[in-house]
Amino acid sequence: MPAGDIDSVICWHAKTPEHVRKLVWASDPGWMWVYVETPLIRACIYSKKGYCVDTNGGMLVRQRSGWFSSSRVAYFLQKHDESEFQNIGSTYRRSKDVFRERIARYIDDDPELAERIRRSNAYRDKTILMLRDYDPTKY
Repeated sequence: MPAGDIDSVICWHAKTPEHVRKLVWASDPGWMWVYVETPLIRACIYSKKGYCVDTNGGMLVRQRSGWFSSSRVAYFLQKHDESEFQNIGSTYRRSKDVFRERIARYIDDDPELAERIRRSNAYRDKTILMLRDYDPTKY
């Protein structure tokens, strides 16, 4: 069965079945782990080298297979009414203005949250978690 015919893959570790993880397919870049999902927006993490579920239920992103070989790991966003994903940058480093601005521009239909993200100084993963509050229907 072609990957594009699969809606999503749900996985968990046998020791922690209460921690369910979801993977979705996009033609570009491929299989992605759903990091945040609401009815209005979804944020995913793509890792070129793949993923695995840890015994504590957490999702591990494979990053290295040797000393000098690191994987491309990036965040992708998708609004509920769009078919394509938007690449907003690497998962590494502290949130810099460019990263926050990319997110804010993408969610400019929720100006309050966009401004909160612009003013934020959180690490990238915490900035992405702010998308749980995304709601353009307020305006």
